[in-house]
Amino acid sequence: MLKGNHNLHEDCLYLNVWAPVAATDSAPGLYLYGSMESIHFWSANTAIYNAVWLAALGDVVVVSMNYRLGILGFMNANSPEAPDMALKWVQRTSTLRWRPRASDVVWRKRGPLCVHTRTYVAVSEVSSEGFMMSGTMYNLDSWDTVQESVAKADKCGRNLELHENKPTDELLKASFVIVAPKRAPFVPTYHDEFLPRNPLVAMKRGFFSSVDVLAGVNSMKEPLSAWSFGPRLLAEDLQDFPREELVQSLRAALGRLLRDGVPDILETYIQEVHPGDNNALRRQYIDHLSDRLFNCPLQFFAEKHSERGNKVFCYVFAHKTMMFPLPAWMGAPMDQHTLHVWSRLRSGS
Repeated sequence: MLKGNHNLHEDCLYLNVWAPVAATDSAPGLYLYGSMESIHFWSANTAIYNAVWLAALGDVVVVSMNYRLGILGFMNANSPEAPDMALKWVQRTSTLRWRPRASDVVWRKRGPLCVHTRTYVAVSEVSSEGFMMSGTMYNLDSWDTVQESVAKADKCGRNLELHENKPTDELLKASFVIVAPKRAPFVPTYHDEFLPRNPLVAMKRGFFSSVDVLAGVNSMKEPLSAWSFGPRLLAEDLQDFPREELVQSLRAALGRLLRDGVPDILETYIQEVHPGDNNALRRQYIDHLSDRLFNCPLQFFAEKHSERGNKVFCYVFAHKTMMFPLPAWMGAPMDQHTLHVWSRLRSGS
């Protein structure tokens, strides 16, 4: 997805805007938020997000935007700076021919979580529809409280003997050191101005707006889990892999991705595996992680959101492109449906 050399920098708060020359008054606005390969880095300026065809053929305004990630973006010290400046700027810029409450929000990976927050925080008046590509906030592993974020920042500061002028690279390295072996040093927070309630509690109590949503997952379900396992565990056949070493490697990979370590319910998945089938064991680990991070949260979200009369359309994307050869045991990873959707939009289909 990121080809060639890219200089990723914290000075990243820019927007890209594509608008048709002859847009009609009824042209809806389509947000395409700058998404990311992980919660640590990505850019809205990659070639895949060139929306010239979508704006020209779809009669829509397309806005992609960057936002800071990791410790530079998600660390929350309960500071007073107002969030959502990019959203508010787009909404207030009349030259974009914006029609309030007639806009789509499209996001993938970490982005769907933020689209989901749009459905119940105060500024959700910006949009009337959402397209969440692989992710909702109805899970336990994607959020910290402000207090938890501050505690991590304090550890990071003590690790660095922190000064304001510390280079960005040192901040990023320190953030990974304090949470090792976890992969997510800083994640979005709640109990603040932007997200005042625990997301799970908010959903259960119906604290969300009337927003129609298209949401889905990929047949690979949780590709991040597979990639975090490392190349050795991605082999086509694991039958020659020493069983004890395989179990240790799979549990370690799982623990790096989940907030509170390996849960007891994993045993329910593992007990279905024949003792000598290493490939099936790998599959069950990935299925468990997929259910926890994507499949079950999507199901719970769809049920809760539709109970209030909102339209919710769900899908599973299973098409595997030949552009990126993958082992036969894998389904369609997350990046592949992004490529597919954009190619469809560009062709006008």
